[in-house]
Amino acid sequence: MALLNGQTAEQLASAIMKEALEDKLVEVNGPTFQQLVKLTRYNNRTTIFNRGEKSYTQNADMWIKETLEKLITSRYDQLEKQMDKAQRDAANEYFQLLISRGMDLKKAYAEAFGISQPETKAETKVEAKNEEKAPTAEVLVKK
Repeated sequence: MALLNGQTAEQLASAIMKEALEDKLVEVNGPTFQQLVKLTRYNNRTTIFNRGEKSYTQNADMWIKETLEKLITSRYDQLEKQMDKAQRDAANEYFQLLISRGMDLKKAYAEAFGISQPETKAETKVEAKNEEKAPTAEVLVKK
């Protein structure tokens, strides 16, 4: 097996996975941390109300970590949606441009979106009827 910088592929893969799953330390300045604590208390207000302040102080680090993870994940999801929408808008614009230049609808769809246009129900029914009428190889052999 070929070595990559003196390591096998399995060793590199395990090192990458270990690094990806390892917790990282993030430094936050004082006022931002106070805002994070406020958000954490707000997100867990019913639990704090039911269990008491002592429960919050015991689990504060865990809840702060969860809140930070939720904030980052939700922002990342928002960014992904924005990027997907921008990509769809660009593809739609390109599709409209191709149609305005006289390209066939199906070809323009395939060119702009990178996939073939979904067939309509009517086209599917016509193709199914044509297949029923057309003799198959087995029928031709039997005759």
